[in-house]
Amino acid sequence: MKRILAIFAAICCFAASTALAVPISGSLNFAGASSYLGGTTPSTATGIDFLLGFTLLGNEGDYAAIPSGTMVTFQDFYFSPTLSPNPVSPLWTFTYNGITYDFVMTSVTSSVSPDGSSLTLVGSGTLGITGFDDTPGNWIFTTQGNSAVGTFSATSAVPEPGTIVLLGVGLIGVGLYRRSKKA
Repeated sequence: MKRILAIFAAICCFAASTALAVPISGSLNFAGASSYLGGTTPSTATGIDFLLGFTLLGNEGDYAAIPSGTMVTFQDFYFSPTLSPNPVSPLWTFTYNGITYDFVMTSVTSSVSPDGSSLTLVGSGTLGITGFDDTPGNWIFTTQGNSAVGTFSATSAVPEPGTIVLLGVGLIGVGLYRRSKKA
């Protein structure tokens, strides 16, 4: 019986460590100059060339401590006919107070406004912050002419596999405890 309880305790420790994940929560807004790759208008563009770098305009959540005006490095990429490179790793990155922030883009869709004057890219991928678990995130980029505004946001959720494992381990523990009381 002691052996079963030792195994149960080991499983609890493992399950608890996976359930204590710290997902990223918050959003960032960037602005800067860009130009089109593969074309000269939103409707003919097949990629984005980020010029000079972007600056942080606003933030919230786990990004709240980062001051506006922080410089952010973006990687150029192609979105048509397919995402290239795939993944774009990282799409953007910067370091503040020794902490690295980044976003790895894994998908993107594009749309051009009905009048052909603006391009909107919507993507998804993984946000990263030193000390946090990588977290799925969404990305929106709009541009008109040579100016660009990008918005990146992350949504966090309790990792379901960890929650289910903890519930299952707890139920097993209750069953073992009751079984040992009857014996």
